Amino acid sequence: KVSGATSYKVWYRKANTSTWYTLITTGTSLTTKKLANLRTYFFKVKAYKSWLYSSSYSSQVKTTTMSKVKINSLSKSVSTKIKIKYSEIVGETGYKIYRKTSKSSWSLVTTRKTKYSNTWTNSNRKKGTRYYYRVRAFKTVNGKNIYAPYSTTKSIKR
Repeated sequence: KVSGATSYKVWYRKANTSTWYTLITTGTSLTTKKLANLRTYFFKVKAYKSWLYSSSYSSQVKTTTMSKVKINSLSKSVSTKIKIKYSEIVGETGYKIYRKTSKSSWSLVTTRKTKYSNTWTNSNRKKGTRYYYRVRAFKTVNGKNIYAPYSTTKSIKR
């Protein structure tokens, strides 16, 4: 936030392009749905006091966008298994699946690479216990994982 600023211009461009696009906001945060999934973008911001006076540009920030995964279904089998089916995001490296009960905290239970299907079966679950699941996609870029937001949590009683 810049003291005295009445608005901000946010410039962004896709990596490997030179064309900058502009968004305007009066607040200090901005959400846009114009960005493509799994693309790298550069951003910079300039503060304005009316349109006559402006600050210098902020330094550029580089980020990669990721879409949120959706849990399509949770189902239980006659045995002690719970099957989770989730949406796929084209271009990701894989998915991380997390689980908890009402008495435990979230823990990573598996990492699934893209080469596998978008279903996973969690074995040896106790009958009568409610299990909560969430999933998030990740993409490895230059040896570093970039994570999507977590899916909405879904639960099932075994």
